[in-house]
Amino acid sequence: MKKLSYLLLVGIIALTTSCGSNETKNEDSTGEAKINEATDAGKTSETTPDTSSETSGDKRFTLEQGMIEYEMNLVVATMNMTTYFKDYGAVQASVMKAEMMGEKTDDRELQKNGDHYRFNMLEKTGNKIIMDNKEIDPLELNFSNLSSEARTKYKIKDFPNEKYLDKDCKVMTFEAEGGTSKIWVWKGIPLKMTVSASGMNFDMLTATKISETPTFPADIFEIPKGFKITEVKASEMMPDEM
Repeated sequence: MKKLSYLLLVGIIALTTSCGSNETKNEDSTGEAKINEATDAGKTSETTPDTSSETSGDKRFTLEQGMIEYEMNLVVATMNMTTYFKDYGAVQASVMKAEMMGEKTDDRELQKNGDHYRFNMLEKTGNKIIMDNKEIDPLELNFSNLSSEARTKYKIKDFPNEKYLDKDCKVMTFEAEGGTSKIWVWKGIPLKMTVSASGMNFDMLTATKISETPTFPADIFEIPKGFKITEVKASEMMPDEM
């Protein structure tokens, strides 16, 4: 079940980047909140506030700002996720809560300036995720502007548009890690995704509410103050088996 576990992990880690750019990211130091960059994975540092611009990075959507509420099927549990974005998706934050075997989780993800963070809000710790594993690339595709190379590599197929939540969505499939995903995209934003892998077929992601004029929670686009941040490669977060 490793492939299925991989797909689930990708969904959790990269959902907010699923319509991101496939270009090389700009690794500059223009973040509103910075950490001292660790030279090796596993080193930690404390966050330090900064007043620099937070809007650098790739613009992924054709909608300037918004809020999407999702339900995410993890097979063994359902995760509720709310994603906030601005600057056409260059800056995004997701709040994710679930209960699994009686244990509650409260996580948050942040993507800005080309960097990706995940925070455990209960333990006040976080990871700066280094997306080094090329198998994660399919979920970093810019579905609004797919290159011919990406279409060939991931065997992307287009289907007639369909309505979802009363939005006119592009529908396509792509293949990765032995599985096939079907995705419904509106203005570059994933609203629904189904997965077929390891003999299982299920809805991994379903949007339940969309707001084009959201009120953003305070500090939602900032690294939480006082959190200890550890650099970790995405491949090191991948479970070996289900």
